[in-house]
Amino acid sequence: MTFPILGGNGAVAGVAQANSLRFNDDDSAHLSRTPSSSSNRKTWTWSGWVKRSTLGTQQKFFVAGTSDSNRTMLYFETDDTLRVYFRASGIDYGRGTGSAVGQVSTAIFRDVSAYYHILISVDLTASDASSPLRADANRLKFYVNGIQQINDTSHTFANYSLTQNTDTLVNHTNEHSIGLQGSDNTGDFDGYMAEVHLVDGQALSPTDFGEFDSSSGIWKPKDYSGSYGTNGFKLNFSNSGSLGADSSGNGNNFTATNLASTDQTTDTPNNNFATLNSLDNYWANSTFSEGNCKMVTAGSGYGYPRSTMGVSSGKWYFEAKASNLSGNLFVGIVSTAGTGTEQEVGNKSNDYGYKFSSGAIRENTVETSYGDSLGTSDILGVGIDLDNNKLYFSKNGTWQNSANPETNTGGFSITAPSSTLLGEYFASASDINSNLSSTVELNFGNPSFSITSGNSDDNGYGNFEYAPPSGYLALCTQNLATELSPTIDDGSDYFNTVLYSGTSSAQSITGVGFQPDWVWMKSRNQAFSPQIADNVRGNTKYLSSNSTNAESTATNRITSFDSDGFSVGDAGGSVNGSGNNIVAWNWLGSNTTASNTDGTNASTVSANQTAGFSIVSYTRNSDSVTTVGHGLGKTPKVLIEKDRDTSGTNWAFITTAIDGTDDYSFLNTTNAFGATTANAFTTTTFRSSMGANQGDIISYVFAEIEGYSKFGSYTGNGSTDGTYIHTGFKPAWVMIKRTDSADNWIIFDNKRDSFNGVGRMVSANLSNGEYDDPTDNLDFVSNGFKLTTSNARDNASGGTYLYMAFAENPFSTSSGVPVTAR
Repeated sequence: MTFPILGGNGAVAGVAQANSLRFNDDDSAHLSRTPSSSSNRKTWTWSGWVKRSTLGTQQKFFVAGTSDSNRTMLYFETDDTLRVYFRASGIDYGRGTGSAVGQVSTAIFRDVSAYYHILISVDLTASDASSPLRADANRLKFYVNGIQQINDTSHTFANYSLTQNTDTLVNHTNEHSIGLQGSDNTGDFDGYMAEVHLVDGQALSPTDFGEFDSSSGIWKPKDYSGSYGTNGFKLNFSNSGSLGADSSGNGNNFTATNLASTDQTTDTPNNNFATLNSLDNYWANSTFSEGNCKMVTAGSGYGYPRSTMGVSSGKWYFEAKASNLSGNLFVGIVSTAGTGTEQEVGNKSNDYGYKFSSGAIRENTVETSYGDSLGTSDILGVGIDLDNNKLYFSKNGTWQNSANPETNTGGFSITAPSSTLLGEYFASASDINSNLSSTVELNFGNPSFSITSGNSDDNGYGNFEYAPPSGYLALCTQNLATELSPTIDDGSDYFNTVLYSGTSSAQSITGVGFQPDWVWMKSRNQAFSPQIADNVRGNTKYLSSNSTNAESTATNRITSFDSDGFSVGDAGGSVNGSGNNIVAWNWLGSNTTASNTDGTNASTVSANQTAGFSIVSYTRNSDSVTTVGHGLGKTPKVLIEKDRDTSGTNWAFITTAIDGTDDYSFLNTTNAFGATTANAFTTTTFRSSMGANQGDIISYVFAEIEGYSKFGSYTGNGSTDGTYIHTGFKPAWVMIKRTDSADNWIIFDNKRDSFNGVGRMVSANLSNGEYDDPTDNLDFVSNGFKLTTSNARDNASGGTYLYMAFAENPFSTSSGVPVTAR
C-alpha cells in the first residue's frame, strides 16, 4: 500500500494526533520563537506528550529566557526527576531576589518505551500562599499522566512557595525554546514530543487535554477545544516542511534548528511505535541516537539490545539500513535476553541473524547460506511470520532465496514462539567483531533515514521504503492490539493491591474493585507472618506463607469476602491490629466453586480462565502418582500448594518458568531451586507434589495470559544498570526469587510504590516488616521492569532468578490505547 501522507495514519477515539517530532541530542535540535510583545506572564499552561530516549542527562523540553539567571523552564534532571524552575533578575519568587524557585518531583521518570503526558499549570495571581508541597496549592501545579506530582521535603526547592503576582519569563519578549535552551545550546532533549500546547492567560487542568480511558483506566489524549491567548500556540508537527508551524490559529510559528523532515514521525501517544530499548543495553553497550532507531555497536565486545515490543503471533515487517559495516553486522530476531558480552544475534538457539557481509542466516552459531550480501546503500527487509513460523529477508525489495512471504514459500524455518523460553520474538541487531563497530538504523515504521517511495502496511500504519508483504504489519501499538488481542485491558479487574491501617475493631476494606477469591496480606511495619485466605477453604481458614504450620481457624479475622473487597473482625494482630499498616494482594477466581474430575484425584476448583488463575482443593489419595484437575483450560506454569492438615510441611512451589522443565523450591524457605519430575502440567491437570494419603491440600495454579501475567527467569548482571525484564505490560505486582542459591522471596507492587523507583519490599517467607530503599531495587516501566540494584537478592552477576508478574495494563489495550510511560 502506498503511504500517501506522512501523518495520514488513523487516530484513536477521534483524537487528531498523527505526528510527533523526534529530537536527537547529538544535533542540538530545537524549535525557537521570540514573541514580539509580552502578554500574561503570571498565568499560563504548558501541555505536551513526551517519549524519552536517553536517560541520566539534563534535558530541557521547554525554556523561556536568555540565560541561567533569567529563565523559566521545564526539564528532566540528571537523576531523571522532573523539575519546574523559575529564576529572573530583579524578581523575588519567594526565596530572595534573583534566586531559583520551583518544584521537583519525587517520582523518577526512566521509561523509554511509551509517552508521558506532562502538564504545568501556573497562576501566580492566586491568593493561596501555601507551599507547593500541598496538593491544594494554587500557584503552581504539575501533573504527569493526569496525576498531580506532590513534593516531599527531601528535595531542593520543595519548601518555597511562589510569591503572588510575580512575573515569569513565559509570554515575555525573550526566546521560547522547545528541545533545549536555544540561546546557549544546553540541556538537549532526546526523544519524541507530540501535541505541545502553550495556553496564554489560563491555568488549566489535565482534563482539558486528556482523559482516563473508560475500559482500561489509561490516561489518553483528547482534543483541546479552548482558546490560546495572545502568545499561546499548538505544535502538532503535521507540516514536514515547517515543523514549527503553529496550528492554534495564532500564527505563533517556531523556527526549526537542526531538524529535518525525517524527524517528523507517526510515533504518537495514539500509536506508539517500537524502537530499540535503551534499558536493555547493558550487555550490548551500544550507542543509540535518532530516538533509539539508530545504533552504533560497541567497539569492544559485542552483544545485542532488543526492540521495545515483542511478538508471539501474527506477521510483522521492519527494515534496516547500515551506514558502517566495519563490525560485521547481523540483523534479525531473538527470543532470548542478552546475558553476556559475546552473544551476537544468531549466537543462541532461537536467535536468527542475517549477515550483511555474506547473506547467510546465523542461528546457534551455525551459518546457513540464504541470500545476497548487503552494502551501505542497501535496505534489508525482514518479514516475521509467526503464524507459520517462517522468517523472510529482502534486499532492496527483492525477497531472497526466491521466497514469497505472501504464499509462504522460500522462508527460513524458525522455532514457534510458544516453544522458546521467552515465548516471543524481538527485533535486534549486533556485530560480530570485538574491535570494530557497525552503524545501523532500524525502521519499525518510524524511519530515521530518508524514505524515497513511502509505503505503509495493510492497516495504513508505518512509513517504509518498500511495501510490506500483504498481511505483514508494522510494530506499533495499534497493530499489537489487533494481532495479540489482549483479553484484559485493566489488570485491576482481576488482581489488585489495597493498603489499609488496622484498628483492632471490625472494618470493611474496600477499593479492591471485585470480590476476591484469594487474599494474601502482610504487615508492613510490624513483624507478623503473611496470611493467606481463600474462598475455597472459606474466609475463616488461614495459612502463613512463611510457615510450615497447619491451617488455623479464626472467625474474627476475615469475616467475609465482599463485592469490593473484604471485611475484617476485631482479631487485631496481622490482619487488623491497631497501628498496623497492612498490604493485601487480591486475586479474582470464579467467586464460586465446582467439582472437577479431570485428574485421578477429584478436586474442588474456583477457576478463572480469563485470568489464568485457579484455587484447587483436594484430599490426597493413596496413588503413588496423582493428577488433579485445575480447570484453567490451558497449561499452567506455576503451582503453589500446601498440606492444610499436617504441621511441619513446606509450601511446594513448582514451575516451568525457569528453563522450560519442572523445577521446585519452597515458598516458606530461602532454598535454591532444584529439578523435579513431580509435576507435568497439562491443559487440564497437574501432578500433585504431595505424598500419598498426606491429607487435605490447597493449591494455587497460574497460567500466563497475554498482556496480564508473565512468569519467567532472568540472569543478573551485578550492576545498578541492571537487567531489563520484558513482560509486555506495565507491572502491578512482581515477586522475585533467586534460583541458583539461597535467598528470600521478595514482593513489590504499584500501590506501596506508586511511582519509580520501586523500593518497598516484603518477603513471602519472612515475618519481618517492610524494607524500603527506593534507590536500591527496580523500576516498573510500560512494558516490563528494570533492575537498578547490584544486590545479590535480585541482581547478582551471573545469578539466575525467577519472577512472577501481574499487570496494571497491557502495553496496548484491545482497542489500541497505548499504556503511558511510568
